[in-house]
Amino acid sequence: TNEQRLAGAGGVNAANAMGLVHFPCPPGTLSNTYHMMRAGESGLEAEGVLSTNPLFLTNREDALTDLGTVQVEEACNEMMSKGINPSVVKYSLASKCIDAANIIATTMMVGRNRIVPEFTFMDPRGAGLWDGKPLASTEAAIWALDAAEAGNEGRDGR
Repeated sequence: TNEQRLAGAGGVNAANAMGLVHFPCPPGTLSNTYHMMRAGESGLEAEGVLSTNPLFLTNREDALTDLGTVQVEEACNEMMSKGINPSVVKYSLASKCIDAANIIATTMMVGRNRIVPEFTFMDPRGAGLWDGKPLASTEAAIWALDAAEAGNEGRDGR
């Protein structure tokens, strides 16, 4: 097997070699960790406006506010204090997420080649129905959609 060949050629187990994985892997052999971080407060969030339409995600109205910038910087400092150093940062194409990724790159000294945009799919939850309406009048419906799709714990996704 590939695993035996690698073990014989320097003692490296295929499942433990970074960048080389032999599937299927035995349980517990992969060493990746993932850290999720929400972007800080955006301008539209500060105004209490729901905005989920992917066509408008790049509007600067939805960029980070001063508070949002501070929130991302504080999150970076907390991660660094815990020894977390991301090898790759993936971000949404939303303005606030682009801003957050740039702050992460600068604060945590992550190379620009490791700041990678994610693909954005067309609003799979159908929350765009309430786009542009006050969050106060739509928030309960959004939570209900999320709970119906993923369950109360967020683990029952399709």
